[in-house]
Amino acid sequence: MIVPEKRSRPASLTRFYGGLADPIRLIDIAQEDADTFLVNYHYATKSCFYKG
Repeated sequence: MIVPEKRSRPASLTRFYGGLADPIRLIDIAQEDADTFLVNYHYATKSCFYKG
């Protein structure tokens, strides 16, 4: 899910996510309660690595 503030700028999203060195990969998802999910994912840009 992309927050509403980011959806209004699709070109920015395409520029960032389209140029990833390692595409977003879902590692794990767990439901914490009725409205909250904990998500673990991995991606890498061309200049740095991020694991959330």
